[in-house]
Amino acid sequence: MQPTDPNLSLIAIYALTLVLIVALLISAIAAIVAIKNAPEAASKSLKEFFNGGNSLKILTVFAILVTAAYLALAGQLSEAAIALLSSIAGYVLGSLKNDS
Repeated sequence: MQPTDPNLSLIAIYALTLVLIVALLISAIAAIVAIKNAPEAASKSLKEFFNGGNSLKILTVFAILVTAAYLALAGQLSEAAIALLSSIAGYVLGSLKNDS
């Protein structure tokens, strides 16, 4: 693997951070608007989303992906880290409940 330009990696890290912040802000604004427009329907939807624990597992896998992206961009992603992150993601995804 060839070494990457540190400035390019730093720009990529900042870009990824900006994209994540914008996504979180848009999600928060959408949730607030949904709750204000139809509080009962939004409450029911949120209960269904968080019921059963699958949402937390999906968020865990998303956090692992973001962590792996940051480590890769920083040039600190070793084979051991890849194995650890992959095993955690596999365990979490393997334990998802199927309601059907």
